[in-house]
Amino acid sequence: MSLALNLMFSWDSIQNGRYNDAIQDLDHAIAGGPNAPLLYAAHLYRGMAFYATGEYDAAVEDFDKTSQLAPEDGKGSSVKPIAIIFRDRASKHIPFSKEMLQKLTKL
Repeated sequence: MSLALNLMFSWDSIQNGRYNDAIQDLDHAIAGGPNAPLLYAAHLYRGMAFYATGEYDAAVEDFDKTSQLAPEDGKGSSVKPIAIIFRDRASKHIPFSKEMLQKLTKL
């Protein structure tokens, strides 16, 4: 499957709350296309899915990779602080907010 098509399916999974499906699809896409032009988007989407499942460290890593691959886009660096805040909140057992994910997906 092409990276662009995989991104569309993964975005649909994220929008419909199937975060683990999105992560699995994006794992395959990232492994199969290390130099693809849209690879930054795969890391961004996977970071969002990791964020939604509470895997904040993995989300931060993907947002860092997004920033490295497409620094001019700015999305990775704009959402990374949110993931760090929620990672720190999770370590203090402060509940996750689905509203924050909705804000992320509108960037």
